[in-house]
Amino acid sequence: MDYINEICPVCKRQFGSDDDIVVCPDCGTPHHRDCWNVKKACENSALHGEGFEWKPMAVKNQPAENPSVVAETKSTSEGGTFAALPRMTMVESEEDIENLLLRGMGYQKDETVDGISVGDAALYIQQGARGYIRKFKTKKFSFNWAAFFFSPAWFFYRKLYKAGAIILAVFVALALFTYPMIEKLDEQTVALESKITQIVGDENNFSSSVLAQNEDLLNESKALLKGYALYFLINMLAPGLVSALIANELYKKKMIRDIKNIKEDSKNEDTQFEKALIMQKGGVSLLWGAVVLFASSYLPELLLQAGNFFSDIF
Repeated sequence: MDYINEICPVCKRQFGSDDDIVVCPDCGTPHHRDCWNVKKACENSALHGEGFEWKPMAVKNQPAENPSVVAETKSTSEGGTFAALPRMTMVESEEDIENLLLRGMGYQKDETVDGISVGDAALYIQQGARGYIRKFKTKKFSFNWAAFFFSPAWFFYRKLYKAGAIILAVFVALALFTYPMIEKLDEQTVALESKITQIVGDENNFSSSVLAQNEDLLNESKALLKGYALYFLINMLAPGLVSALIANELYKKKMIRDIKNIKEDSKNEDTQFEKALIMQKGGVSLLWGAVVLFASSYLPELLLQAGNFFSDIF
């Protein structure tokens, strides 16, 4: 089969005549070999149980050597709002980009989520669109596990920069606030280990019976466990839970606001240009997500060292 002009489901780019293509043996979906190697599986593997079978798209009036997305620029006389932004010429086919993102979800692109179309929502969310749209349409309250484990980096990854900055500041403040607590707990742990070592002669021979025979050591151990539990609750569990509980609602509100603003500014003059703006405004930022993930881990320590440095000078 000739796959030229068909779209890779992973990178959303068209296949060229020189591309190395891997075809799923179960459903027939073509992938770029590099895209296949990233996941080591078919992008549509979740649909195999439903009897899914890939079908080629009928690309109309488009030469084989031309890409499906053509970068252009557009400016307006209304304040230059969209000056020098990329214009996207979407694939003219029975399954356009929105259909590809919504495939297997059970929703049509013209259905709505709080006043915006599911198709626009899919274009805005992109990665993970199916899961988020299901939550937005069926649940008033939902828990975001990614935000729980990776906050505040998740907020920057999803371009929620204002909320992310506030949550990052809270995380850093809590880390600085609890630093004396964890420092004291670590010192007490070392002291307790030293006492136990002296009692048993060799820490490798330590057993639970030693604590049972020494009430003071047992009480110290319990106090340490409570201290570490409190530190974990204040510094990690509580802010992670708050982030997970507010993440989806904040993301949904930002998505709706951004899409409505784009549609109001463009005044429906160019539907394809609206789609390009929605995709540009949405999506994810791997760079900011990685930077904040690193910063949230090391920034408190750097600030403490900087504080100690300046205190020694002055």
